[in-house]
Amino acid sequence: MTKNDACHSKTKHISVKDHYLRDTVVAGEVVVRKVHTSKNLADMLTKALPIAKFEHCLDLVGVHSI
Repeated sequence: MTKNDACHSKTKHISVKDHYLRDTVVAGEVVVRKVHTSKNLADMLTKALPIAKFEHCLDLVGVHSI
């Protein structure tokens, strides 16, 4: 929706926050990019992960054990 603002029947009840996001993308203040699941840092904060995936996320963030 941020790239194509064509009016569709399924986008009839869009939140004000979504309109604000679209406007900031159009203004060039925010760039929306796809993040592959193997590089998604938010995974470690939003769901249970296997230890290997959690340690990979810690490496991406730059947290290392001593």
